[in-house]
Amino acid sequence: MLHSVVLILHYVQLNVKHQFYKTAQFVHNAVHMAKVTVKFNVAQLIRELSLRNKRDYDKTTLATEINVSRTSLYGILGNSNVRIDLPTVEKLISFFYAEGMPIKLEQLFSVDYPTVTAEPAITTTPADKSTN
Repeated sequence: MLHSVVLILHYVQLNVKHQFYKTAQFVHNAVHMAKVTVKFNVAQLIRELSLRNKRDYDKTTLATEINVSRTSLYGILGNSNVRIDLPTVEKLISFFYAEGMPIKLEQLFSVDYPTVTAEPAITTTPADKSTN
């Protein structure tokens, strides 16, 4: 009987440790979630379009052609805007299409992923590996 109680207590102890490690890993992952940065790629696309069409696209004329305010266009080109409206996205895509350089939605943006480093392994002691 005493042996059974010891086995049950040992099982409970291992189970509690396992749950603790799972919770600790979850908290670690949540706190250290990788930050992905999304930026506008419009300035690069305008440079490519300028080379392709052998035409300089100045910002004021471009804002008029796209039918957005200069402030909005400057924010997009300088990556200072933190949001963009769907109609503005449609105008940008339509502009590139009309200029002979059709683009896809994903080309308007670039994504910077952080460098992934190996997570430290959770170390265990021989007692943790025991199943008795």
